[in-house]
Amino acid sequence: MENKMITLIRKQASPFTVNYPYQLNNGGVNPQIIFQGTANGRLSEKQVPVEVFNWLKAYTSTFQSGMLVIKESTDEEVQELVESIPNAKEMNKVILTIDEIKPMIGTGNQNVLKKALNDLVKDISDENTVKEVKSYIYKTAIELGVDSSAKRKVICDWIGYNYEDVADNFDKTIE
Repeated sequence: MENKMITLIRKQASPFTVNYPYQLNNGGVNPQIIFQGTANGRLSEKQVPVEVFNWLKAYTSTFQSGMLVIKESTDEEVQELVESIPNAKEMNKVILTIDEIKPMIGTGNQNVLKKALNDLVKDISDENTVKEVKSYIYKTAIELGVDSSAKRKVICDWIGYNYEDVADNFDKTIE
């Protein structure tokens, strides 16, 4: 198992760095693994040794917060490791790329958006995971721009913010 590699994916557009603090078993020095972020529909994927994966699982909230998600594997040992992380499979489904969020925000009216947002988190039982997903969608919506104040209000209500307090955050024109 120690020579196995696990593929991790960065779905967000911003870069993410893993600074593994130990020497690898194969003799490699403390690795720094940089995920460039997803751009133009291309996911940022990197294979990491199982020891790095186990360290991320045990000592960070990287998987619970959706900073990285785990690519599905047919390897049974890898599947067991993935299943040992609470909500890992749910995070794979609910952390969306910008290309997946754009149509959700831009298509339909505020009622369609409200249903899509609620459907996104309906199967997640962990409160912290729900907060992470909502925060990610909110930040991405601000970055992308939202075309109507009704949709902006739906997003703010969904995350639990008072729209009047944060309305200025959305002052970016839609692209």
